[in-house]
Amino acid sequence: MNDFKALRYKLLVTIINNKKGRDIVRAVKKVGVEGDTVLIGRGTPTKKEKKLWDLDMEPTREIVFNLLTEDLVEASLNEILEKTPLNKPGKGIAFVIDVAFVAGICHACDLRDKDKFIEFEEGNMTDQTKHVLLIIIVGKGNASIVIDAACSAGAAGGTIMTGRGSGVHEKAKLFGIDIEPEKEVVLIVVEKENHKEILRVINEKSKLNEPGQGIAFVLPLDHVVGLRQ
Repeated sequence: MNDFKALRYKLLVTIINNKKGRDIVRAVKKVGVEGDTVLIGRGTPTKKEKKLWDLDMEPTREIVFNLLTEDLVEASLNEILEKTPLNKPGKGIAFVIDVAFVAGICHACDLRDKDKFIEFEEGNMTDQTKHVLLIIIVGKGNASIVIDAACSAGAAGGTIMTGRGSGVHEKAKLFGIDIEPEKEVVLIVVEKENHKEILRVINEKSKLNEPGQGIAFVLPLDHVVGLRQ
């Protein structure tokens, strides 16, 4: 494996029609992406969408998060376009976000002391960046641990969403059928100067360095209003 610190990570976000998220998962796994989280949302109906008793039907969307190394971005997008109708109007969209900081990449712990906090200083974090968004993905029922840990380190609170995932360390079967574990996604906005300590405490309390426990990453924010400390 290459130098751990040299790896750059990106967040690939795909928004696609309901039940098509699995196609995204299969496509990116083919090129070596190891895990995903799928959230459920809704989209605005197009003129061609059907109505029920003259009421607009809001189509269900799936939002797929894939954290991947920079060298896999192009291949992942090419595979997605080949395996899904994403390049057709109204079928969805995909975009890539530069990630500033990552924790919980447990498969790379052999390059470091497993008890230490794994971090990457990558991305477009600048001196002008005042706030960041922490995104922590953990198993169902563990979001409260993340929130409590973050608040103990100075965060004002967070928002919890639910989804599903299929990471490489989380495979389970029922009657020979793969079960996708439920996930909780925690969003926490914090000041940049405090984010390392907050993430360190989250990492310690949530045991992100252990296989299957979760992952965290940081996105720089340009403008923030409404944050109360």
